Amino acid sequence: YVVDFDPDGTRFATGSADGIIRLFDVLPDNYASQICDLVRYNMTDTEWRQYVGDPEEIDYQYTCDGLEQKPENQ
Repeated sequence: YVVDFDPDGTRFATGSADGIIRLFDVLPDNYASQICDLVRYNMTDTEWRQYVGDPEEIDYQYTCDGLEQKPENQ
């Protein structure tokens, strides 16, 4: 396996023995914008607790501007 970073430090590439090269972005905001293009709702309170943490410790917030919070039963 091979790893190499882009000179500006915003991306890195990996290469593997099977010949596949993958490019990764290291800036979390870029991943957030890509994810928001794919989802229809912000997390439910239950999903927030499961994937982010206790809302008493980490306040719930919408992660994608312009999207409503997903109803709990969906």
